[in-house]
Amino acid sequence: MQVPAVNIVLRKKHSSDDSGYLSLAVTIRGKQPVRKNLGYRIPEKFWDEHRQHVSAKFRDGQTTGQEINLAVGAKRDELLRQLQMHHLKGLPFTPAVINRMIAGRGDGGDFFDFAHNLMEGYLQVRKTKEGMKAKYSSGYIKVLNRVLEHVRDFAGTALAFSDIDRRWLEGFEGYLSAKLDSETTVPMLLTKFFKFLNEAAQHGQFSNTQVAGYQRPAYKNPDRTYLTLDEVKAISDALNEGKLEGTTALVAAYFLIECGSGLRFSDWSKFTVEKLIEDEAIKVRTKKTGVPVYFPLRKSPILAGAIAWIKANGVSFTLTEQEANRQLKRVAFIAGVDKEITTHVGRHTCATLLLEIGWSKEAVAEVLGVSINTVNIYAKTTRQKLRNEYERFGGL
Repeated sequence: MQVPAVNIVLRKKHSSDDSGYLSLAVTIRGKQPVRKNLGYRIPEKFWDEHRQHVSAKFRDGQTTGQEINLAVGAKRDELLRQLQMHHLKGLPFTPAVINRMIAGRGDGGDFFDFAHNLMEGYLQVRKTKEGMKAKYSSGYIKVLNRVLEHVRDFAGTALAFSDIDRRWLEGFEGYLSAKLDSETTVPMLLTKFFKFLNEAAQHGQFSNTQVAGYQRPAYKNPDRTYLTLDEVKAISDALNEGKLEGTTALVAAYFLIECGSGLRFSDWSKFTVEKLIEDEAIKVRTKKTGVPVYFPLRKSPILAGAIAWIKANGVSFTLTEQEANRQLKRVAFIAGVDKEITTHVGRHTCATLLLEIGWSKEAVAEVLGVSINTVNIYAKTTRQKLRNEYERFGGL
């Protein structure tokens, strides 16, 4: 597609008028011209249509014809520059794109405006049965919103699609790596960010040629680290014996609840004894149907002990995940656990230990709120442990 022609024209409201307003007229082949009023009212006798020029004899108060020509010419030249850059990127020209350029909002529009409209569309689809069954689940929407939060933190409140190139992505990747320190989360968030870019490309607001040469970090299967029962007991003992204090003790208590019940980190802050404990059982989650899932405490001494500690100390959880992970390193050190513990390890531990003591996959999936396929990952872990034990000790 060729670069659209840009002309300065004198637009009159009525053909009989003896004056009109200067306007930029951008002509896209096969479409009506896009026009922008520049705010200068010029008598027709002072306008040279061939040269697209105001006569030097014209004066409007303190403004001369020459000054108007300079100001209007600068606007035209800037618009032509943006059009040329847009053309070099291989992006299509549409009236909407031209209007954004004229308004000074970049050649590809604002990323956040587009993302907001896209998310609104996703939410509308999700209200249908088809949307609920498809990719527009609450979890999917939550991850996309998380991506947008990180983009805002990195880029600020405005981001033109024209600014997103290989170097920008490399900088964004570096920001995510420094903030999250995760070899699995960063590739996942970047993959979701590219979903926005791909959607924008389909709507003609972005071209993948802008990010040519960028290599996305490869996704690595997460390390399914989990604690043994002895290691969980070591943390529980450290908590109950007073070896852990203050915030460190608080994090340890909530981590033990996660190990014992599979309570997600996102629900730590929602946990209160009054809300989630009923008839000697902890409510670990609520199904989509609104039916709660409870985990009995009668035969779970470690879980019951952590809940008792929270009740006795009257504390609630308000830390970020990053802060919690820092405290968990201290918990592991004091308890003598030689593993890298994060908030995710608690759910891994819960699933793996329940399987090891004989729980069915279906029961574990019900407690954690995950699929059988996800539980199978933990089952593989326990089978690997059995193989290691056999290689070490042999059989009977």
